[in-house]
Amino acid sequence: MSNNVTVRVLTVVSALRGVSVAILRAFLPVYAIVIGMDIGDIGLAVTLSSAVSVLFMPFIGFATDLNRKVILQLSVILMASASIIPILAPNYLGILIAYIMFFTAFSAWIPARGAVVVDAVTPSAMASSFTRMSLAFQVARTLTPYVAGVIIVNYGYEYVFLISLISLVMASVLILMYVRGNSGNGVKKLSIKDVLTG
Repeated sequence: MSNNVTVRVLTVVSALRGVSVAILRAFLPVYAIVIGMDIGDIGLAVTLSSAVSVLFMPFIGFATDLNRKVILQLSVILMASASIIPILAPNYLGILIAYIMFFTAFSAWIPARGAVVVDAVTPSAMASSFTRMSLAFQVARTLTPYVAGVIIVNYGYEYVFLISLISLVMASVLILMYVRGNSGNGVKKLSIKDVLTG
């Protein structure tokens, strides 16, 4: 597979993730209020979920070095779960679990995508590749809230969370089909002992 294909696929995946990130960031807290949570409950859920995602970060980094594709897929699966759990469990625990999955997915995506890009492109093309992916993400994240708001007003929250889920399923299929799992650069992999002992 050509390196340009990897960057193009990750650009499309970034746009699909942008749709989901926009929906979850903008409407998960609003949905939480609609189902009866107050602002303090939402603040506590966000704080707890952020703390959990921070605890996972060292393991995510190590796992990304072992297999980038697995971590990309895990990130997408976690975010897809965060999209559907509020509908299946419209209560405090459901919202808390959705936030934990969302923040952990977000934390896992960044090093895994970065490692894939570093493996796929030359240093001289790295900045333009990251810019292309970031632009796709930001455009999707910018346009989605208005469209999602119109859908919510006319049809309900379930439909926007379903749109988020569908976009992530499409992202998962693209990753599965087109992204390599391990780096091909011949660099020696570190063991857990190497990481702990420096």
